[in-house]
Amino acid sequence: MDRGLLRSAIAVGFLLVTIFYLGGSLLHLAAPIAVTVSYTLILTRTIPKSQLKEGCKYE
Repeated sequence: MDRGLLRSAIAVGFLLVTIFYLGGSLLHLAAPIAVTVSYTLILTRTIPKSQLKEGCKYE
């Protein structure tokens, strides 16, 4: 996985947070934040540590 995918996941999460926040419900605000945080944690744990340190190298 590359950093572009990680950035996209975070951007989509914040987009969902913004959309649901405009609805005005705390439940609608908390759910996308929880999804965004959990998805980000899953992505960062599945990316190999060597790739996180060195960055993505395309050859």
